[in-house]
Amino acid sequence: MQDVVAELGGKGVARSWIVCGLYVDFLGILETESVLPNRELDTSYGTVMIIPPELALVERILIACYPPSQELLLTARKMMVAALNDVNFDWNEAERLAALPDFGVLEEMKKLKREVSDA
Repeated sequence: MQDVVAELGGKGVARSWIVCGLYVDFLGILETESVLPNRELDTSYGTVMIIPPELALVERILIACYPPSQELLLTARKMMVAALNDVNFDWNEAERLAALPDFGVLEEMKKLKREVSDA
């Protein structure tokens, strides 16, 4: 994995990387709390599973808030902009995920959505 990520100019260690400004985690078995399907992307290195954007947004908000990180909050804001511009984004699913005890960031997500919408 390190060779592949290095070819893309990525930085990181073990399973967590920053590639092209995005946080990428290389996991074994993919666990998801979302009811939406994962996407599969066939690459020359094998099949890559991609979690739904609703779950990705909620996870990014969680790690941006606990502990607070301005750098990660900037990434969450960019993801929020993308979500607001995606007619297929499932806001009900995102809010359901954000309200789960594993995340607990529903209010933070609503606040970020308001801030980005008002900007």
